[in-house]
Amino acid sequence: MNAMKPVMKFTFHLFGVAGEPSLICPESVALFWVLNKHAKDTTQYEVVFSNNTDLSPVRELPLLIVSEGNDDNSRQYLAGFTDIIQYLIENDHIEGVTSMSLDAIAALQFLSTDFKCMTLYQLYLNKNGYTKYTRKQFSKLLYWPAWYTTPLQIRSTVRDLCNETLQLEYLPIDEEELQELSSSKEEEAITLESELAQSKSLQLSQMTKRNKLDELKSFKHQLQYCNKLGELLQSWQDLTHDIQVDSTVLQILQIYYVANLYIQVTLPDGDNILKCLKQNLKESEVTEIVQKSHTYSTIENKLTIREPTFTEQGNITMSIYHKLKSYTSY
Repeated sequence: MNAMKPVMKFTFHLFGVAGEPSLICPESVALFWVLNKHAKDTTQYEVVFSNNTDLSPVRELPLLIVSEGNDDNSRQYLAGFTDIIQYLIENDHIEGVTSMSLDAIAALQFLSTDFKCMTLYQLYLNKNGYTKYTRKQFSKLLYWPAWYTTPLQIRSTVRDLCNETLQLEYLPIDEEELQELSSSKEEEAITLESELAQSKSLQLSQMTKRNKLDELKSFKHQLQYCNKLGELLQSWQDLTHDIQVDSTVLQILQIYYVANLYIQVTLPDGDNILKCLKQNLKESEVTEIVQKSHTYSTIENKLTIREPTFTEQGNITMSIYHKLKSYTSY
């Protein structure tokens, strides 16, 4: 009698909270939408919003872990939207398609480099996006002290990536200066009244000048960004017009494209992005992007979502464990 074949299990680790993917990771958003829209059979799928890059061999999410039964040695790790989508398609897990053409791979590569970098710029290098949205989200996603240190680390990585890929300028964000503002107020409280008045007057003047300078720089950077986004939008239009791909693959590419624009429009400076879209695309194209953004962002979830186990969490204990494990693996 033949032994039963081990049951395959597909565990997707994403950035997210409260059962939804987080906007701080465009690839987690796009993958969540694709799985709910195009996955052939979701009974063997489970999504874990672990928010823990330590689980990934390349320290990035999303991460797919494919396993057979309880055999840890059989596990296969695939990180990043591109590798995961290629695996799912080539292993017949996406409805209606089993292969990707070279055109499709090229289009996916374009979206996962230049186009994704534009979203990461808005999340981590745009001052309003970072201070008013992105940094605050990490307190919901991670444990202390990771929720403070991780966005700084990611921001540094994104800065290098965007410098190389986009060559766009950005306003610096001095974390230490922000911390010193509160302590400086306590010092002012014990100064003489005349000195305090003089200090306030000087500070007000300096702050006004600094704010005006920042506004000018921000406006300049906004123009540079919109020009670059316009170039990439045109490149995407040209690419989708010329490529020969399966209709399902084209829909997956469009989901990735829309996910990035959806995040950019949702961030604090989203009105500027929407204005830029209207300047570079036809009205019908902008309307289609807005409609698809709404459709995908409100899509009914068909996937099993479970809470991360202790070993999957990014707590201090497991962070130390993974760091020691990485040292011993060399």
